Amino acid sequence: MVMNINLKLFYKILSVLIIISLGTINSSCQTQNSNNDNKSFCKLLSRYSLNDDGKVIIIDKGSRMLKMLEKGKQKKSFEITIGEEAGNKAKSGDNRTPEGVFLVQKVHNSSAWIYFPEMDTTNPIVGAYGPWFVRLKVPGFKGIGIHGFYHDEDLGGRASRGCIRVNNKHLQEVVDFVEIGMPVLIIPGEDDIKVNKAELNF
Repeated sequence: MVMNINLKLFYKILSVLIIISLGTINSSCQTQNSNNDNKSFCKLLSRYSLNDDGKVIIIDKGSRMLKMLEKGKQKKSFEITIGEEAGNKAKSGDNRTPEGVFLVQKVHNSSAWIYFPEMDTTNPIVGAYGPWFVRLKVPGFKGIGIHGFYHDEDLGGRASRGCIRVNNKHLQEVVDFVEIGMPVLIIPGEDDIKVNKAELNF
């Protein structure tokens, strides 16, 4: 039991340190004049992919932007909504967006999915997640992904339970771009890094 706890703590510390170091790197990776560090970073990220097309998505929690890159060049970027609470996801229900590198696991047609607002008198909302749900393979969590929403009032802010929300029109472009097995890098913002450090007494 002690061994399991220590291993969990070790991996959590290692994960946060890697994320903090990645957060200091220019995440765009798209210009033709990228320096060697950025080229090496993009090459490293592509090694997580199960494909060989050079496609990656970067979620920047600080700027609230989703960036689609192919072979080191940015194709599109869209404003997003992220988890209501700052910091790396630690448990179900903490309303945080996870940080790290995750693979696209599946793309669901979510047009008929129903959203049940908590502590609200609003009736259940059909199609609240938009037309698509891009599920990410996040160890320990099953319901994390990129999806649309039934309104855009919170775009650019923190309002989700941990998922990444995109405007429904932009979501279609994301779905056209993604492939199963491609990597999605989620980088913490300054507020997230502060929380992560505090939790590790760093």
